[in-house]
Amino acid sequence: MKKQKIGLGILIISLAIFFLLSYIWKAINSSGYFKVKEIVYGIGKYKNTFLTTETSQGRVLNSPTSLANEVSCKNIGDTKRVSLSYLLDEDIFSIDLRKEASLILGSFPQYCQIKLVKVLPHRIFADFIRRKPIAYLSGYRNFALDENGVLFYLSEEPESLELPLILGLENKLYPKPAQRYNFKEAVLVLDIIKAVGINKVIKNFKLKKIKVTSPLSATTVFLNPESSLLPIPFEVRLGGSNIDAKFNILADLITQEKANLGRIEYFDLRFEEPVVKLKDTSQAHNRERKNAKQ
Repeated sequence: MKKQKIGLGILIISLAIFFLLSYIWKAINSSGYFKVKEIVYGIGKYKNTFLTTETSQGRVLNSPTSLANEVSCKNIGDTKRVSLSYLLDEDIFSIDLRKEASLILGSFPQYCQIKLVKVLPHRIFADFIRRKPIAYLSGYRNFALDENGVLFYLSEEPESLELPLILGLENKLYPKPAQRYNFKEAVLVLDIIKAVGINKVIKNFKLKKIKVTSPLSATTVFLNPESSLLPIPFEVRLGGSNIDAKFNILADLITQEKANLGRIEYFDLRFEEPVVKLKDTSQAHNRERKNAKQ
């Protein structure tokens, strides 16, 4: 009998605590305590890291603070075109962050990842990680290509980013943002860019153009940064296979011909024996004399 009374007492106390907590929870919810009041965007550009806070009053750009450690600011550029203001005044527990991130990625293909984090009671951190362009295609507008073969709109001028121009794919694809292209010609372009980046000699030259007419035919144009005033271009005919090995051969040839790079028209590495074609300096000299007479 005594045990039954103790058990009943515990049940009554538990119910009282439950109803009290429910009342407190309901009171807090009705007061708007857990409604979203701030959205903090991570803005990372070069070496400076800032946080932009958005409230119902608009956006405020804050100087670097300790809050920067709470958000991963790895993106390049800004998030002016992306706004989560529609989440303001929403119940923070009712927001599906995974769904929201998926919707943003579908609308803004220039971002490869969206990180959204709830910080109770009323704040959301948003970090936009931007795709890094490694080359571009020119069409009805400029499209950038990232290291995974995904196309996205290029808002900056390609010249300011010093991106190589891809030629030969214009008739092989209709550029569609956020779509990954893995056909052979696109893979070949990615292989070339990767090989240039890891070669200790070749990466010092500016890759200007990549022309791919078929999976077996690729030509690149480089600029010699050591030329006096105007960088002198030279062509490299690669073919479509053994790209890493061919760039190693090219590195050896450039080292050997370093003093004559300004006179070289192209390197042809498509065959077993590499070919170095010099420019026809006599024709160039005749043209200069003709222009001088005129």
